[in-house]
Amino acid sequence: APPASGGNKKKLIIIIASIVGALVVIGVAIAIVFALFVPTKKDYEAASTQFDSIKSEAQALSSLGPDIEYSFLGSYDSFNEHERSAKASITKIREESKKLSELKAMRYGEGADKYKAFDTKLQAYLTYLSNYLTSLSNSRGAIKTCSASSADASSSTALKNFVDSCVSALKSVGDIPNEPTKQLLSKLQTEFEKYSSLISQLAAITDPYGKQYTQFLSIRDKIQTVDDNIVKIQDDYTASVDKQVEELSLKDAVSNLTTLLQEKTR
Repeated sequence: APPASGGNKKKLIIIIASIVGALVVIGVAIAIVFALFVPTKKDYEAASTQFDSIKSEAQALSSLGPDIEYSFLGSYDSFNEHERSAKASITKIREESKKLSELKAMRYGEGADKYKAFDTKLQAYLTYLSNYLTSLSNSRGAIKTCSASSADASSSTALKNFVDSCVSALKSVGDIPNEPTKQLLSKLQTEFEKYSSLISQLAAITDPYGKQYTQFLSIRDKIQTVDDNIVKIQDDYTASVDKQVEELSLKDAVSNLTTLLQEKTR
């Protein structure tokens, strides 16, 4: 074969140089893409620190639980203060989670999926909790009224007044966002209305241990049934709330994200 001319050699060198140049450009582009979209250990460390901020605020929110419970039937000022603190904490947790979402480790790679799963559960739980607090706040006046001791009622008239005040208080609550609490109030209202009617019937009996004995026993048994129904309504309410909280549990989502961050920061 004839030797390559000087011109051909020059063209070959130019072609090779162009290919090498293109490869260098591709390599630089890949490096840039890697830097932009592939989280480093430092990125995961930043995410871990921010995740700790969320967990710290969540712990502060959790610590308010006993205060809210103990003040529920106490003074309005005390309960309202704890409710405001809890809702402020809920807002803070949302803000901290948004900050976490903006970090590279949570926007790309494995972290993106783990964070999305975590934040979806988190937002659902915080919404539930906020609605629950609102429902407690709106209904606590009625529940306080109905929880007052009826032992001071010295007559059937006084007892009926107590029960009727409970019914009126329950009716005045209006719509609330938490479904179990809404159902609790509705069912309690129904039972206390039965109670009121039975008290009136009982008051009309003048000879309970004589000719009206059978009627007296029937009313007494119905009152006992109402008492039993009220206890069951309260038990069902507790079970319903516990079930909702369990369904909204963040345990697995938190565990998965924690494990990823621990693995990536070793």
